[in-house]
Amino acid sequence: MARRDAPQPPARPGAPPPRPPVLAALCVAVLVEALVVAGLGAVYLVDAVGALLRGDGARTAGMALFLAVFGLGVGLLLAAAARGLWRGLRWGRAPVMTFQVLLVVVGLGWVTSRAAPGWVVALPVLAVLVAAALVSRPVTAATVDRSGPAD
Repeated sequence: MARRDAPQPPARPGAPPPRPPVLAALCVAVLVEALVVAGLGAVYLVDAVGALLRGDGARTAGMALFLAVFGLGVGLLLAAAARGLWRGLRWGRAPVMTFQVLLVVVGLGWVTSRAAPGWVVALPVLAVLVAAALVSRPVTAATVDRSGPAD
């Protein structure tokens, strides 16, 4: 039986440091957000095609098409950012944090409306949790790009 305080074997030279569990949870949460936003974009794409086929007018189809492209684009950006964070690249923090700020603003706007369903409260709560994980010490340390020249 190995002792807990026994020295660990040295890491391979050039091997990336182990990823903290909070980074894994953060990447999973961001990927879920990406799937939801891209899924909404796909729904709007179907709506745009349906509006064109029904002849509901170019305005309805145009708005749905814009929302489809926007949703799919944001979903792809969030998925790329999660991949970047997982690989230890710091550029992924900015789009993820920006999306969390937007989620808080939109979520609080929905929460304060009278007709909002109860699940809307989860949006700002999820956004705050993801933002807190993003700026936590383990994630910040794991997502410092060390490939560039030293400062």
